[in-house]
Amino acid sequence: MKPLVFCISLLAGLVVAGVATAADNLICAMNEDAVCADGVAITGNNNLRGTTVFSFEGIGAPTFGQFVGVWNPAGDLPIVIGEDTPDDAILATIAPPGFPLYGANAPNVPYQNLRFQDVPTIVSPAGTIGPIPSIAEAGVLQPSFGPLKSNYTLGQWLDARGEMKLACAEDGSTGARFELAGLVPNGGIYTMWAFWAAGGPGPAVLPFGGAGANSFATDRDGNAELDLTLPYCALDDFGGVRLVAVQLDYHSDDGLTGPLPNLPLVQGRGPGIIGHSALIFAVRGEPCEEVGDCVFRP
Repeated sequence: MKPLVFCISLLAGLVVAGVATAADNLICAMNEDAVCADGVAITGNNNLRGTTVFSFEGIGAPTFGQFVGVWNPAGDLPIVIGEDTPDDAILATIAPPGFPLYGANAPNVPYQNLRFQDVPTIVSPAGTIGPIPSIAEAGVLQPSFGPLKSNYTLGQWLDARGEMKLACAEDGSTGARFELAGLVPNGGIYTMWAFWAAGGPGPAVLPFGGAGANSFATDRDGNAELDLTLPYCALDDFGGVRLVAVQLDYHSDDGLTGPLPNLPLVQGRGPGIIGHSALIFAVRGEPCEEVGDCVFRP
């Protein structure tokens, strides 16, 4: 049985990339095999400024902390983003204590409190990591990064927006389209991740559309479009396994890690260090502020 359709229209009527038109919403509302949803800008896994965003069918409200912090030039660790953090605060890497593989060791995780332009990436055939300069500062034969990510602020981060459309076809496949704007411009690397309620402790997280197909780079204005075809109806119930959300992650190291969002057991390759939650699209979920009971049910 397909889920009831909901079309969140937070930005309806604006004619910009990543925002649904009235016609799009009408089409989704008339099709029980389709879902349209606007993305919600986040600072962590289903988390915005320390508050859980959605409660999902079957698993409640999972969140594992915030995966972006605020650069703290006076200390070793970044500042945790809160309700009062100003929009001009410069973002930095952070190891969230809420992430199970960090836990109490979170303060000791290396490569924290780095601005996006200082995040190390792979710089040698042996896999050695280190920082590289911006293409604006490098020589023509020097490795460099292209995205305009230097001193990126919280206000810029929260300007991210997007529209997701999922529609199942008669042949059982799914057409998925994402229109996105307000992302890190000029080649920012992003990936889409499916959150499945699968009966386990929290969501099963897999590349939405498969590894490689779930990745893209932004244009010079921070816009992007992603069109995918899945060989099954993503809105079906697979023996109790159901798609509850799709999340967009940013990769501040300008790299990819295949079928995994990041590599938490590899030094300098974990969530909050190279992977940062940017937008979340609810498929089977309700905003916490409306539910009133946002409790994680593992």
